[in-house]
Amino acid sequence: MDVIAAHQHGTTNVVASMGTALTDKQVRVLKNLTRSFTFALDPDAAGNAATLRGIDVARGSLDRENLRAPNLLGAMSKLKAEMKIISLPSGKDPDTLIRENPDLWQQLILEAVPLVDHLINVISSRYDLTRPEGKSGAIEQLLPMVAELEDEVQREYYLTKLATILDVSEKTLLDEAARIHSPKKTKQRKPEQKVRTRYGDPVEEYCLSMLLQRPELREKAEGLAIEHFERSENREIFAAWSETLDISDLMGAVSDDIREYAEVLAGRHLPPAEERDWEIALTTCIGRLEERRLRAQEEYLSTEVVAVIQDGTELDSMELAALQQAPIDINERLVKKMRERTEHHI
Repeated sequence: MDVIAAHQHGTTNVVASMGTALTDKQVRVLKNLTRSFTFALDPDAAGNAATLRGIDVARGSLDRENLRAPNLLGAMSKLKAEMKIISLPSGKDPDTLIRENPDLWQQLILEAVPLVDHLINVISSRYDLTRPEGKSGAIEQLLPMVAELEDEVQREYYLTKLATILDVSEKTLLDEAARIHSPKKTKQRKPEQKVRTRYGDPVEEYCLSMLLQRPELREKAEGLAIEHFERSENREIFAAWSETLDISDLMGAVSDDIREYAEVLAGRHLPPAEERDWEIALTTCIGRLEERRLRAQEEYLSTEVVAVIQDGTELDSMELAALQQAPIDINERLVKKMRERTEHHI
């Protein structure tokens, strides 16, 4: 609906990923059409794990130009793309905003901020920058992005900005950049790190690892549905698992850019346990995923109720009562699910 509304009001260079995060496959399609990408982000989701991972996937999949020699920050390539962020007003998705105020939508597009500025704000808020370990964590995530900027002036600008925010010298950042890009560090990277990111979803991954490694749990996963998975690659793996009975068939069913990630999940170390313990662990995961899905539904429906009231939409008493009752019903289901997990010591 966001895309449809945008097209109806004249913004036709818009697409939706139809999931909570971009995939490598989607980015490869888009980069054949443009070098300029602007993400329209709900402020509540602008810094969440799925959004950050989508951005991380996009950065990793876009074209780069190899350099003859390392630049000042040690990078051997520069990103041949421009990425910006549109921050939407609180409580407004593109569909609602465009229909209510198409001029504001156009203004927000023009005022979109560069990706590095957005990530500096998000990542800086996640660390205690008064402590050395907080500074190191922020540097580890932000400096490689600055190093790959195509424009030299931009690299110098963000290097200075980062030094100011972190209260360190530019020399310290240059030394860290050299360490990050050192050949020794590259050789020490574990194979699993190539396909895993720091923005993963542990519950979804643990659930899929159990399903891939423990075929006897298939009957215990009847309550699990594709809607329980927020990450698009996890949805694809679960869909393939649902349609196949053999791990080799599953690997053949998923797309090439997902296969290596599925292999990591299938080879993930799981501690020894009795069959009953595995059943309990799977039930726990399903319960947590269901609770998360119900919370999302409850939040969405509550927002819809507020929107209807604020818009002054005329509803008869039965329609209004049904609209107001829906979030209550979902909340009762959520409480019931949580109680079930507690009663079973899960």
